[in-house]
Amino acid sequence: MGEPAIDFRAFYRYDDLCAHIRALAAWKPDLAAVHVIGQSPEGRDVLLLEITNRRTGPAQEKPSFLVHGNLHASELSGSACALYLSHYLLAHVETDREVAGLLDRITFHILPRVSTDGAEGVLVQQHYVRSRESVETRKNCIGPEDINGDGHIHQMRVPDANGAWFAPDDEPRLCVPRLPGDAGGRRYRLTTEGLIHDWDGGPWEDPAATGFDFNRNWPFGWRARHEQGGAGAYPFSEPEVRAVADFVFAHPNTFGMFGLHNGTNAILRPPTSTDDSDLNAADALAYRRLAALGAEITGFPPKAIHEYRNVLAHPIRLYGTFTEWGYRHCGLFALEIELGNLYNGIGYDTERIFTLTPEQERQRERDVLAWHDAHPEAGVFAEWRPFDHPQLGPVEIGGVLPEGLYNVVPEQRLDVWEKTRRFIFALARRGPRLEIDRVAVEPFGDRLYRVSCRVANEGHWPTHVTALGAGLTHIDGVRVEVERSGDVAFVAGRNRSELGHLQPAECRDIEWVLRASDDKDAVTIIAHAPRAGRCQVRCPLCADQNH
Repeated sequence: MGEPAIDFRAFYRYDDLCAHIRALAAWKPDLAAVHVIGQSPEGRDVLLLEITNRRTGPAQEKPSFLVHGNLHASELSGSACALYLSHYLLAHVETDREVAGLLDRITFHILPRVSTDGAEGVLVQQHYVRSRESVETRKNCIGPEDINGDGHIHQMRVPDANGAWFAPDDEPRLCVPRLPGDAGGRRYRLTTEGLIHDWDGGPWEDPAATGFDFNRNWPFGWRARHEQGGAGAYPFSEPEVRAVADFVFAHPNTFGMFGLHNGTNAILRPPTSTDDSDLNAADALAYRRLAALGAEITGFPPKAIHEYRNVLAHPIRLYGTFTEWGYRHCGLFALEIELGNLYNGIGYDTERIFTLTPEQERQRERDVLAWHDAHPEAGVFAEWRPFDHPQLGPVEIGGVLPEGLYNVVPEQRLDVWEKTRRFIFALARRGPRLEIDRVAVEPFGDRLYRVSCRVANEGHWPTHVTALGAGLTHIDGVRVEVERSGDVAFVAGRNRSELGHLQPAECRDIEWVLRASDDKDAVTIIAHAPRAGRCQVRCPLCADQNH
């Protein structure tokens, strides 16, 4: 099969996305394979693309770097960036030494879209979804529904003399929070397009929907929904999130995790609800350095997640997040990138966004409409259209669209994907890496041989990756095994040695005394650690063998 034709600036519906994922694997079947790791409540498979050079070893025996995208449904850029990354690895393996070296040594596990159900709703109905939602039929509550028959579920603004939303006379398309001194214009109540369930004719409430946030459903520090919106009924209650966690724990060779998101540009790291003093000191320093590396490559500002907010806003405290789980439970440097959104695309950088006053935010929304007028093809805004609501009377349906607002603008996408790819490669190069050297075979006579070697971690991180990971009992250290041919017997030493964990540049010398049965005998020394990979060397037992 030839190279698949993929527009990496486009956002694909589920069936098309799956077709592209499978086409990439079919194009380079010696390098790529597709795995189904779970299924959504609506029956959509969650697909993972596994990419490595299997000629240099099985995928499960190499260190693995996990990348996920589209954890949040409206953040479709993550799936496009993940496709770009996957294609880059496959397209450049024969011409780029860096790619070839990475695929020789590690495995990439890439999840282009975790929120399969929610993203489909965003693409088809142009309806904002955090990760997934479940509509509840509660009395006097709006239920999201396409009521004007255009196939979409947009915003709905209802005229209300006491409404909290305001449209000024000079730009009636705006719908912004009221500010002191607002005069003229019209006031509205802003909600989602839909019908009020079991309405008694009195006051009504906003959407009767349980919104799930897949970045609040991880177990570390999890809080219930009334404390942390979108958290789900309990940790890992959502099958898509649980599928990712099951995959990680089934793959102890995972040494790095990276999430693709779509807030205003940033490189994000833990902690999410405390400050750096709550992290291991060495890990906090390493995290700051990694985020600074990302900033150098991408130009995006590095931030701890608890700092990712407007400086005028109340400090944020996020619980049950992917990065905290990846660090606290898995002992990994889990990072996220905020690829950007429409505000970045129209000239507002992150630091400016995080210092805007309410008055300046209103001007920003005017700038959005001006950009829409200049780029109507980008799908940023649906003009407000009057509709005679069967319950509420005259309303207007339209507004800013999630696909346009929460994603990188089209002309900047490939540049952002490429910067992100470069950062991911830089992280992947930093994993632990085992090597065997100084191999020697010394004959003693009477078919006795002393075999010795040095096992070293030549990578950038310890074999347990984080300092916190050193104390996690499910993370195995370095194991050295000796495979024998013929009737080779151990005189001193054992066929399996546990070396524990190795720091970067740390090494251990190990030796054995063996008795061979004839000159054709040999042993193979194998060193392995799940997060640092596997290496081996064959030693014939016939004469001096210095390697």
